Amino acid sequence: MQIQRIQTLYLILAIICVAVIFFMPVAYYVGLTEPKTVAALKPTGELALAIPMALTVLMLVIDIFLYNDLRLQRRVVNFSMLFTVLDAAIIAYIVITGAENFTTVIGWSSFLLLGALVFEIMAKRGIDHDRDLLESANRLR
Repeated sequence: MQIQRIQTLYLILAIICVAVIFFMPVAYYVGLTEPKTVAALKPTGELALAIPMALTVLMLVIDIFLYNDLRLQRRVVNFSMLFTVLDAAIIAYIVITGAENFTTVIGWSSFLLLGALVFEIMAKRGIDHDRDLLESANRLR
């Protein structure tokens, strides 16, 4: 199997980033009265976070197979970027409105959303590059 387009690699890396976030804690709640008390916030435990993250992964997987229709592929990447930003907003909301009497510590996996967003932007640029190449090839005919 050979990857023909670079945006496929970027989309796979974005899928990996979001999948890692899905199974890792994005924040920890440390008790103020008992410092050893730690509760982890995982996306699998929060339905409001699990559904948009699952939709993000689903859109990215579908997007890999849309290489024949670059306009549709670009549109799906735009929606997946929107859902990635929505995932980050939901994480921020849950962390800000977290449990009382606890200190919130952000986990390293929550920063992978930024990586996923960067990979989605790079995939979009790759799709735009392919569209420009096809348009220039059509002009030469």
